[in-house]
Amino acid sequence: MRCGWVLLAVVVFCASAALPASAADPVRVTMLADSVGAALLWDPGPFAAFSAGLDVRGDAYGCRKLVVPGCPSEAGGNPPSALDAINARGTDLGPVVVVDVGYNDPTATFADALDTLMKALMADGVQRVVWVTLTESEGVWKQNNEVIRAAAARWPQLAVADWAEVATDPSWFKDTVHFSHDGAVAFGKFLRPIVLAQVQLVVDTIPPVMHLPTAIHARATSVKGRVIRIDPVAVDAKDGVVPVTCTPASPHRFPVGRTRVTCSATDEAGNETSGGFDVDVTRARTSVAAH
Repeated sequence: MRCGWVLLAVVVFCASAALPASAADPVRVTMLADSVGAALLWDPGPFAAFSAGLDVRGDAYGCRKLVVPGCPSEAGGNPPSALDAINARGTDLGPVVVVDVGYNDPTATFADALDTLMKALMADGVQRVVWVTLTESEGVWKQNNEVIRAAAARWPQLAVADWAEVATDPSWFKDTVHFSHDGAVAFGKFLRPIVLAQVQLVVDTIPPVMHLPTAIHARATSVKGRVIRIDPVAVDAKDGVVPVTCTPASPHRFPVGRTRVTCSATDEAGNETSGGFDVDVTRARTSVAAH
């Protein structure tokens, strides 16, 4: 980001109204779900507890499938697949994605569909994927779970959230798979620590944003130039405000003429950003007494 043109500044401080209030922005977590996981996303109480401190975005459709459009709905049309949602969101998915889809997919194509989703997620910069196993009230869902568990061996970015192992309380379900309110609470409590563990593994790859003046114009009353202090600001999404190093350092006596200032900032993960601006110093006119 660039700040405005600065005129005749002895001290230049460049800031932005968009600076975050906290030291770090919450990590984006996108949850792709069908009508089962939708109960957590749509129930305000369990969702608030599950998403606390995170930037959770939900994308849920009933009868959703992994890579092909879902079953026809009563309203008409077919719900978009999980792959459609990935392609539509792109890099807005964030570094962590939860997949709770698979109840409507046959076992014969499940492994290929899972790999297709993982490739698409990796291409969009997703770093960690939490894949939720299915309630095993039908044989095909048990078989799909075996595919999910086996996928972790070939996809190191994938963590299995084995909901099938803990989904044992009948009061959690309105039918064989869909959650009651208590089920949404239980599911959120089960899923949250797994998601938080994956958030801790996210590697910061985003450099700080540095706020520099576009240019500085100043006048000097001395042939030696003018001393100007410049205090640029850099803000990192994870680390907050980080130091900025400039050459020449500030404060500095800038000679008459144009001097290029180069600045850089590095966050704790080693991501660096750099930029520069010109300082133009002109000699002030001196009045000559009339004789």
